[in-house]
Amino acid sequence: MTKKWIAVLLCLAVLACSGCSLWSPGTSEDETSTVTEDNYAASLPAFEYTGVNPYMQAINKAIVETFGAYYEQGEDIVCIPAPVILAVDGSDMSDVKVWGNFWILNYKLNNTTLETVSGGEYPGVIHLAVAEDGSVAATGFDAVQDGSDHDSSMHALCDSYDDGGSPSLYERMAASSDLNSDPALYCRKTYLAKYVAQTGLEIDSFQDSGWDPVEIGVLKKVMAGGKLLEDTGSYDYTRSADHSDYTFEAVTAFAADPSSDGQSNFGICDGQYIGEENRVVINIDGACHLFEVGG
Repeated sequence: MTKKWIAVLLCLAVLACSGCSLWSPGTSEDETSTVTEDNYAASLPAFEYTGVNPYMQAINKAIVETFGAYYEQGEDIVCIPAPVILAVDGSDMSDVKVWGNFWILNYKLNNTTLETVSGGEYPGVIHLAVAEDGSVAATGFDAVQDGSDHDSSMHALCDSYDDGGSPSLYERMAASSDLNSDPALYCRKTYLAKYVAQTGLEIDSFQDSGWDPVEIGVLKKVMAGGKLLEDTGSYDYTRSADHSDYTFEAVTAFAADPSSDGQSNFGICDGQYIGEENRVVINIDGACHLFEVGG
């Protein structure tokens, strides 16, 4: 771990203690809800990223082990990250830069609802190094600053790179601070759906304090080229959903895995070839969603 990474984490630890940069569940004006008897799970299995993307393997490991360590932990609490990926510059394998807002969210399970107990957002740029054997490790983090320097530091990090996508990288990062709307909400629901799929637990929703439960929904999957690909929770901002190379016309039974090419488990949709093994773009509701083998 580099001195740069350690210094940033120490800074974040101070912020976590002071409450300056942490997100806490909001309170709605209308707090009407159905009263049910609490039934909290005594223990919960840990979340694991099971995808084949080495960048995401390194990112999920780093943010859970570092940022996640600042929050209360216990057998009855599960940390499920929501790494909102906004852009990637892989031109230098010794210093791959990943722009994003790396949310950490912790939950307890009450009946079939994951209740948020703590969490925080960490917008900035994660640096990755790719070794000769292909392994990837996080080596540093450039954080968006709090307070009066927030906007200027975000501009400094985002304006230095242009991937030609829309909206601009700065606009994407600014929007990712709102956990109740996309892209953060999309990523959060996708990672929660991954957790449900990998654990087999009876979970149908999540709930922030003072708000109504939100349905998680099915983990979206398609079959293409003989491979089962699932939603990553990330958009491809460099492509247009107006383009289509093929259509998934067959729909499986609800939540069942597709078993043949051209099938999806969530509805009819269009797809795009992107020239990468194990990855496709799926057009959903006017946006380009990245799907990968193992997600």
